[in-house]
Amino acid sequence: MPSVTLLYFANVAEKLGKREEVRDVPQGCTPQCLRGTLKHDYKFEMFMHCRVAINEEFAPDDQELKEGDVVALIPPVSGG
Repeated sequence: MPSVTLLYFANVAEKLGKREEVRDVPQGCTPQCLRGTLKHDYKFEMFMHCRVAINEEFAPDDQELKEGDVVALIPPVSGG
């Protein structure tokens, strides 16, 4: 299982009470898979609305995560 570093921002970080964690993900896991797993584990729907960046670049939902990746989960923001 690849190990990745997850970075959390804004209301996701507040809800979880942490800004990052290291987590093992299944082989072949993608951003779509990761969001679903996190939603299930933390019982927090907001994961499904987060953009995902892998190693500081926005990633498509079908990009496979690899050992050592840094994955940022960025919730939608609003302002005015």
